[in-house]
Amino acid sequence: MKTTTFLAAVAAVFLGIACACADEQNGLSVNVSRKTSDRSATSEGNGTKVRQGLKVEIKNQRLKALPVGELQWTVVVRKRYSTLEKYKGKEVVKALKSSEVAELVVGDFGLATVREYESVAKDKLEYELVIRHEGKETYRFSTAPDFAALAKEATLVERKTPEEIEKARLAAAEVAKPAIEPKMEADPGRLSVNVSRKTLDTRGPEPDTSYGGTVTRKKQTFKLDLKNVGIKPLPPGEIRWTVLVKGRASLMTKYEGVEPLKALRSVEAIEAQVGEFTVASYKTSTDVSKSDIEYRIVVVHDGKETYRFSSVADFATLAKAATPLEKKEDVAKVADAKPAIPAVPAVPSPVVPGAPALTGNAAGAPKQPAAPEPVVTRPPVDFFNLGGK
Repeated sequence: MKTTTFLAAVAAVFLGIACACADEQNGLSVNVSRKTSDRSATSEGNGTKVRQGLKVEIKNQRLKALPVGELQWTVVVRKRYSTLEKYKGKEVVKALKSSEVAELVVGDFGLATVREYESVAKDKLEYELVIRHEGKETYRFSTAPDFAALAKEATLVERKTPEEIEKARLAAAEVAKPAIEPKMEADPGRLSVNVSRKTLDTRGPEPDTSYGGTVTRKKQTFKLDLKNVGIKPLPPGEIRWTVLVKGRASLMTKYEGVEPLKALRSVEAIEAQVGEFTVASYKTSTDVSKSDIEYRIVVVHDGKETYRFSSVADFATLAKAATPLEKKEDVAKVADAKPAIPAVPAVPSPVVPGAPALTGNAAGAPKQPAAPEPVVTRPPVDFFNLGGK
C-alpha cells in the first residue's frame, strides 16, 4: 500500500514538471527548451561558456487548421557582471493542421559559468515569446514578470542572418584585397621581350658586422632582349623599370628609373641594359639567406603602354610600401658619394749648399730665411806707423 502511494506521488511530481515545461493558450501548445550549439572553456580556464538557442515546439490543439503565423522572440541575458544583453528576431510559423507540430530553433547567444574562489557566477537567461496569426496575438509567454523593463534597459546585440554575415565577409575581403598589378603582355604582333638578370660586380664574402657570419654583395642589372615581331616599325620609346629588394630585416628598398628605347624596324632585335641595384646573401654557422627581389618592366611607345610585366600580382601594393632608395639611410652609399678631400702639398724647403739634409717633420716645414749679419767697418792698418806717431 505504501509503495503504491509513493509511486503515485512520484508520478504526480513528474506530471507537474511536464506541465510546467509546456504552456497552452488559445488552442496553441508551446514547449520551449534550450539547444546548445557549442561548448568550450573560458579564457581563464576556470569556467565554461556555451552558445545556445531556443528550441520552440508549437502544436495546434484546435479542431481547425491554423494559417501561417509569425513568432516574435526576445531574449535577455543577465551577465554575471550585472550588464544586460538583448537579442530579438522574427520567424515564420508554417500553417498547422489540427494536432500538427512545428519545430523552430531561434536565437544564438552566449552564456558563461565561472568559478570565483568559493562561489560560482553564471549568466542567466530570460525570454519572451509572442505568436500572431492573421495580425492577432494568439500566444504570449514571458519567464519574468518584469520582462518589459528588463528588455527596455538591456543593450541590443544585432542578430545577423547567414546571408548578411556572408555579405559582410565578402565586403571585408574586397577591402583587404591587394591591388592587382595589370598584366599586359605586349601585342603579340608587335613586341617580344625577354628579361634576365646580369651581375656586374661581386664583393665578398666579408665579415657581417650586423648579424655575424659573412655577407656577399652583388651589383646587378637587367638584360632585356627586345624584338619587333610585327610588320610595321616601332617608333622610339622608353623602358620604365622598378625593382624591389627585400633585405634581411624585412625592409624593402625600391629602385626605379626610365631608359630610352630606340626605334625598331620590323623583325629587328636589340639588347638593352636597364637599372642597377644591389642584392646580398648572408651566411652564418646555422643559416643561409639572401635578398628577395621583385620587379616590373613597362615599355611605352607614343605615350601608350605596349608591354607590362610584373613578377608578382600584388606588385603595386608592395611598391607602395617600399622605401625609395634616395630616402633610405644607406651608409655605404653616403660614403661612396662623399667627395674626397684633396691633400695639401708640402712646401719644399730651400736647399742651402753645404747645409745638412733635413729629415722628418723638419723637411716638410718651410724654413724662414736667415737675417743678414751686420757689416763692421774697420780703418785701414798703417804698417809704417804702428806706434801711432
